[in-house]
Amino acid sequence: MRAIVMFAVVLLSSAVYPAVYPTALAQDAANEPPPVRVGGNIPFPRKVKDVRPVYPPAAQQARVQGMVIVEATIGAGGKIRAAVVRGSIPLLDDAALTAVRQWEYTPTIVDGIARPVIMTVTVNFALEPGLGAASLAQYGGGVLWLYSQRASDGLMSYWEITPARGEAIAPWNPRSGPPPLSIVDAIKAGETWLAQKSPDVKTFELASAALQRTQPYSGLGDRWFYRLEYDPVVAGRRLPGGSNFIVVVLLDGTVVEPRVDRPK
Repeated sequence: MRAIVMFAVVLLSSAVYPAVYPTALAQDAANEPPPVRVGGNIPFPRKVKDVRPVYPPAAQQARVQGMVIVEATIGAGGKIRAAVVRGSIPLLDDAALTAVRQWEYTPTIVDGIARPVIMTVTVNFALEPGLGAASLAQYGGGVLWLYSQRASDGLMSYWEITPARGEAIAPWNPRSGPPPLSIVDAIKAGETWLAQKSPDVKTFELASAALQRTQPYSGLGDRWFYRLEYDPVVAGRRLPGGSNFIVVVLLDGTVVEPRVDRPK
């Protein structure tokens, strides 16, 4: 039986496991400004040191596989200051954290200054190469993960689809031509959905619109979707903590309903 591990970068937050700070790193962190979350005007750092996780023998024997989601705080110099499990698979969490804590990145420059940043990485453990959507889904509750985000009040939102819905989306190669759904049509679909879900908000200011690719661990292969981010506007003013409305639109023109978990 062969085992493989993969990793990818995404956006996310919300704590489950305590972070571990070596003394020297903690002292350096105390002298740094507060970390900022990647995304928008905050660029993603580039990984310059990669350490692949070791697949735990106990997990292999139990045939446990799937994706561990880890939120990483990266210091101004590019070293991992803290690593926190956000999406847990108990037999795999320690292996994922051990690997992530050894990764290193290029410094993230914001307004000419190196800043510590927070971003979420994922570490995938698969027993056999070439797993399809159905095979992966049985280890992930029957759904395929696309995107996640934590709101300022602690609410976690997850955009997930069933394997059948994912496999029905036609693959698209960006080098072959424009996507089957234009960004204009994606925005129309997103705003129609927002108007139905939040009738009290009369205006949504589009803050960003991006095409994102599902990662190999999703089981979908090369599938893309639009992630639209909106600032709600009420009585001519943006609500506090704006840019907190996210809409995920698939390339078939359908909107993914988010699943929301409330903090305990």
